[in-house]
Amino acid sequence: MLISVLFTGLYAQKSAIDPQKVTIIRDQWGMPHVYAETNNEVAYGVAWAQCEDNFEVIQQTFLFTKAMLGREYGKRLAAGDFFSDFTGLDELIDAQIEKEVSPEFMAYLEAYCQGINDYARLHPEEVMQKKAFPVRPNDVLKSYPLKIAEFTGLGRTLAALLNDTRTNEQAEADAVISKGSNSFAFRREMTKDNRTYLIANPHIGLTGPEAFYEIHVVSEEGLNFQGAMFPGSVSPQIGTNPNLGWTHTNNYYDHTDAYLLKMHPDKPLHYEFDGKWLKLEEKEIKLTVKLKALPFPVKVKKTVYESVYGPTIQSKGGNFFALRNPMILNIKAPEQWFKMNLAQNLSEFKKALEWNGLPYFNITYADKEDNILYLFNGLFPERQPGYNWRDIVPGNSSATLWQNYVPLEKRPQIYNPDCGFVYNVNHSPFKCTCEDQWLDPAKYDSLVSYNTVIDDLPRSFRFREIYEDGTPLSMEELKAIKYDAGLAKAHPIGETALFLQTYQHPEYQDLLDLLKGWDLKADPDSPAPTIYYLILNSLPRDYVPEDGVPSDAMINKGLADAKNHLLKYFGKLDVPFRDFSRLKRGDRELHVYGYRNTLAARGGYLDKDNGKYYVTNGDSFMMFVQYDANGVAEMESIVPFGNSNRPDSPHYSDQMDLFVNKKAKKLTFDKEEILKHAQRIYHPQE
Repeated sequence: MLISVLFTGLYAQKSAIDPQKVTIIRDQWGMPHVYAETNNEVAYGVAWAQCEDNFEVIQQTFLFTKAMLGREYGKRLAAGDFFSDFTGLDELIDAQIEKEVSPEFMAYLEAYCQGINDYARLHPEEVMQKKAFPVRPNDVLKSYPLKIAEFTGLGRTLAALLNDTRTNEQAEADAVISKGSNSFAFRREMTKDNRTYLIANPHIGLTGPEAFYEIHVVSEEGLNFQGAMFPGSVSPQIGTNPNLGWTHTNNYYDHTDAYLLKMHPDKPLHYEFDGKWLKLEEKEIKLTVKLKALPFPVKVKKTVYESVYGPTIQSKGGNFFALRNPMILNIKAPEQWFKMNLAQNLSEFKKALEWNGLPYFNITYADKEDNILYLFNGLFPERQPGYNWRDIVPGNSSATLWQNYVPLEKRPQIYNPDCGFVYNVNHSPFKCTCEDQWLDPAKYDSLVSYNTVIDDLPRSFRFREIYEDGTPLSMEELKAIKYDAGLAKAHPIGETALFLQTYQHPEYQDLLDLLKGWDLKADPDSPAPTIYYLILNSLPRDYVPEDGVPSDAMINKGLADAKNHLLKYFGKLDVPFRDFSRLKRGDRELHVYGYRNTLAARGGYLDKDNGKYYVTNGDSFMMFVQYDANGVAEMESIVPFGNSNRPDSPHYSDQMDLFVNKKAKKLTFDKEEILKHAQRIYHPQE
């Protein structure tokens, strides 16, 4: 009783939303369909439903936002608290909130926060850190740019600068390796049933703060959207309404600039800028870190700085570096995603894009009017020529202090191409349709560095290898492309696999014989994909052999590592891929399709106890949408595990069988049909 009273006082706020006006219908898969009269009431329901399924992950998001990870997780995550405060987002939000956030969306945010805070108040036993509550609109506004900045590798760049080891190329290359996605949109002329197709297929973490959460939101003010969102978000970020839909893929432009400041030889903390000496503003970051050896948390203070360029640090070597990054200069992302939810046609969707709030992510779009669109979206700095923007930039001149972004109309984009399809698999924005309609890079600002570390990927090679331009497809045939787990023969990864089929080595011939005749597909009954995965695992992550021919030393090391691993853990060399590649949650474990560097992308780890390969990222959410002239004609979706992160929930792993068998669940906008399959109908707080 005492705890409840304390929490009631702690989270007390003006009650703007009546939970009885919000209805949540849970279908047979546990997916919440949130219905209410107003958008703000829906926001409350979105927050409540998320908390029911993901309260721990949502709290992690706001611990990050409030720089309180160290309090809960100790030294291991305390660097996240430093990063959170270093970005200067709290100050940015205070300065911009009245100008950049509409009153209508502020009311929406307040309703969302009320839902989270009400849940925390009524479930105090689930709260990790009482000081993290109440959650306020400023916290939500901060969570978006903060998570996007970390998602795109800004934390790595900061860490490298602190150690005087940073280069843009390496930091951003690391981000490329760990993130990915597929997207496809086909016009009716290219489909066998005269429907417009959209496939959403992000490749990110299967669990944790990046794991997509499915939801359907409906209001009488025009909101009716089904899709997926990161836990802690206020509206779906990919998916469809009855008229149009979109998805995102990662795009790897040069988004972070690092500046070396020229410091005054005699005046501490003074740096040169346009011939004048300016003084750095000091900022003290106060961290609280839990340590196992002590019964109380430790207070740690760190000093950072602010220059005209942005957040600034002093490295271990005594250098002063400033960072400038669009992700931490903009707070409009959550409102833009919400506006995209509300758009009912291409014109309204483009108007939402003009809000210019998403600093990152490609957009692939389709609608019932048979429009398709690919946009290399983001906030791309307009930089001055004459500098190597891919390296450390001089921090002493307004010439390097960019202020503006490339306008929307000048970003690479493909609208209704003659060949009838667009796709992106994280490759070059200039190659996202048929080859004879590729964009000309010379027409775009080269200083954006639209392809910082990539042009083509194994997946883009493979798509062009298996899809012939001009061939109409059914949705099932397009799904087969999405599910393809074959290596591209024209890419160095595939070329190396083919090279190994003719390679001779007496010590490893028994292993090499198992690779002979392999078609480069991840056949679950074949030992070849198991062997080749282990070989690839021993090679450098950025492995690309010259002329497609790897060195003997490199190949022999890979063969040795593969053979040793197989004999150690399995006692034999011919281990079928189904016994090696596994998907696990709780006490459930199944073979999972897919492979590294394929359209059915997979990432994971080798278990040190049993030698199996456990998948942790890749196909994290899939949605298949078909539009006819009346709107959505069919739609399906699937997640790897289930729609709840609670181990005691029946929806913790109930989609695993569908997922591993390349099947999906049917979705509908028809409320009567949704009610037929309802497992529970209730109001929040009941």
